[in-house]
Amino acid sequence: EHAATDITQYDTNDQSQLVWFTVPKATGKPIWQPPYFTDNLDVYVLSYNVPIYQGDRFVGVIGIELDYKTLVEQVDNITLYNNGYAFINDDEGNIIYHPHVDMEDITSGRQPKVPDGMLSDSSYIKYSYDGVEKQAVWLKLNNGMRLNVAVPSSEINTGWHRLVNEIVILSVILLLIFVFISVRFAERISKPLKKLTLAAEQVNMGNYDFRPEYDGDDEVGILTRTFAQLVSYLKAQISDLKSLAYADPLTSVRNKGAFGIYIRELQGKINYSDEKPAFAACMFDCNDLKLINDKYGHDKGDIYLQRASALICGIFQNSPVFRVGGDEFAAILQRDDYNNREALVRVFEERSKELFASDANKWEQPSVAIGMAEYDPETDKTVNDVIRRADKLM
Repeated sequence: EHAATDITQYDTNDQSQLVWFTVPKATGKPIWQPPYFTDNLDVYVLSYNVPIYQGDRFVGVIGIELDYKTLVEQVDNITLYNNGYAFINDDEGNIIYHPHVDMEDITSGRQPKVPDGMLSDSSYIKYSYDGVEKQAVWLKLNNGMRLNVAVPSSEINTGWHRLVNEIVILSVILLLIFVFISVRFAERISKPLKKLTLAAEQVNMGNYDFRPEYDGDDEVGILTRTFAQLVSYLKAQISDLKSLAYADPLTSVRNKGAFGIYIRELQGKINYSDEKPAFAACMFDCNDLKLINDKYGHDKGDIYLQRASALICGIFQNSPVFRVGGDEFAAILQRDDYNNREALVRVFEERSKELFASDANKWEQPSVAIGMAEYDPETDKTVNDVIRRADKLM
C-alpha cells in the first residue's frame, strides 16, 4: 500500500497540472496517458483513468497503471514469416515500443520516429527502412496508439511468385493442348473442353480439389484424367512442403510453428462456436538433457530427445504432439485421450519411471516431467490459460 497522492497543492481546474486527475474531471471522460515512470514504484507504466460520480456530483478519479512489460510481452508474441515483427507508436510518430529499438532510448525520452509514410491514413503501407522494402498494416488501439505489423516484401512475395509461375506454365501448356484439340474436334469436344478450362481456372485460383466432370474414352477424356493426376500430384507436393515446414526434423513430431497454428484454430472454436471444445493440455520437460549433452555429447542428447518423443507419442497415440522448445514438448488431448486423460498420465509416469530405472545407457533412459490441465469454460478465456496452468503443474 502507498499513501494517497496529496493534490491540495495543485489547481485541480487547470488541465495542464496533475493530468491524470484534472483532465477526466474537466471532460467527464476516461483518458489514457502515455508511458511514464510511477512515483511510488519507479516502474515504467501506462495508465487508464476514469472519472467517478455520485449522481451528477464528481467525487474523484480511479485509475489503473499497466506495467510496460505487459505491453512488451503482447507485442513480442506477434510474429509473421521469418523476420516479421510488431511495434507500437503514438499518433505523432514516436516509437512507444519496438523489438529492435533500445529500451533506454524509449524510456529516457529520446524516442525515435517511425519511418516516413508510417502515419498514413491507409491501413496498408509500403515503406523502406535501411534499404529493405517492407509492407505493414496497422490498427488503432483504444489508447490512441497504433499497433503495426511489418514484414519484408521479399518474404511475402517469394512463395506466391513461384506458385504463380508454375500455374502460368501449366496453364499455357493446357491452353496449347486445348487449341490443338479444339481445331480438330471443335463441335464434338466443346462441352468437355469448357469443363476442363473451368478446372484450369479453379487450379489457377488455388482450388486443387476441383475435378472436371468428364470421363470419356476419347482424347479429351485422357487429357482430363492426366490433368486430374497432375493436379493431385501438385496438391501432394504442396502438402509435403507444408509437412516439412511444420515438422521437427529431429523427432518427426510437429514443431513450434505448427503448435501456434493449432492453438489459434482451437482458440477460434472457443471464441466462435456455440459448443465449447473439450480438451486438456499436457506439457512435458525432458530432465537432464544438458547433463547428457555435456557428458556424452550432443549426438547422445539427440537420441535422448528421440526416446522421450517416442515415449510421449506411444502413450498419447490419439493426440497431436509438438516439440515447442529444446527439451520441451506439448500435447493437446481430445476425444478418447481426453476421456482417458487421468489413466494415460498415470501410465506415462509409470512408463517413465521404468525407463529411468532400466539398465540401458543414460541417453536411452528419458526422464520426462509432465503437467496436465483441463480446459474450463467458466475460468479459461484462452487456450494459453490452460497451457500456462499445465506448465505450472509440470
